[in-house]
Amino acid sequence: MLLLTVNLDLAFHPCATQMATTTSEQTVDFVALARAHFQQSHNELGLLGAGVFGKVYLAQRKVANDRSSVSNAANPGDRRCRSANPLVVVKYAKDYNASSVSLKTEIKVLSALPGSHCGIAQILDCYVDGRTLWFTTPWASGGDLSNLTLHYPHAITTPAIWHICLQVTNALMYLYFGIATDTFALPGSLRPQKGWPGIAHQDLHLGNILVKPARHVHGFDIVITDFGNAMFFEPHSVKTEVPLYCIREQTSDFIYFGSFGVGELYRADERAGSPSSDLVLAGCIRDFQRMYEDEFAEDVPSRDTLHALMREFRRTAEAREMMDAAPLPADAAVYIQGAHLLQQATSGDSSD
Repeated sequence: MLLLTVNLDLAFHPCATQMATTTSEQTVDFVALARAHFQQSHNELGLLGAGVFGKVYLAQRKVANDRSSVSNAANPGDRRCRSANPLVVVKYAKDYNASSVSLKTEIKVLSALPGSHCGIAQILDCYVDGRTLWFTTPWASGGDLSNLTLHYPHAITTPAIWHICLQVTNALMYLYFGIATDTFALPGSLRPQKGWPGIAHQDLHLGNILVKPARHVHGFDIVITDFGNAMFFEPHSVKTEVPLYCIREQTSDFIYFGSFGVGELYRADERAGSPSSDLVLAGCIRDFQRMYEDEFAEDVPSRDTLHALMREFRRTAEAREMMDAAPLPADAAVYIQGAHLLQQATSGDSSD
């Protein structure tokens, strides 16, 4: 007999029920167990995808007004972020080893945030009980930014790139410092909060940045997702300092996005036949690439230097995102509404 225990660090999350479970050493279909439990409260619409850590399905709650297990506390300003779309995405772990740890890490990190942010994935429901593990997040109908860039490079214009840069920076400033800012932040509102948890994403590429429709000239907003590899440091009090190793990883996240993520977006603009003439954007990418190549060669990063770097980049992005901004091309606008993903999910065999 093998005794399996659940990480009790999840106990603070009201959705997560922890208990030790004794099982035999037989092969267990973890996804099947989790799906059976999940389907008691939700209807699965179909398989969206599968990866190293498990499977992802599109789903909908059976009782639309049942919010008893929605637990991720939101601050008052988050009401503007809530989607009217009733569809959710559910993640299942495929085993009790690496994939289970990954999903538990994601639940722990997202649950540890004192509030929520429009640019960070939010946990709606979750369940952790022995070998049964799942959680849901809102569905971002535009898929990931990598696919949008690949299939609709003409939608990745220079103003759109600056819009993405601004939104990613806003989300990371909230994740790292607790700065709940948006495009219209007031002067003096960009100060870090004391006692904020130390979180680094550690896997911030375009495939982990989701796209959702929005009612402004750019036509879309972004959401950072997939925190399964994230680093997490929980402060003991408001006086607890985030350790340097965590600040180092946070800095690496931001520099990696600026160097490779923004660089990939810039090349998409070139592939579309309208290469950017924005020398400021090209200069920012070169600066990030230089920082990446010489990463921490001279100075150990500090929270203040990271905050200053992000604040300066944010100011540049905010000043330039509306320059020559144009509506999202019609074909890309249709794409991010998600009809293709919905059809893909519902046309497949959801019993996989």
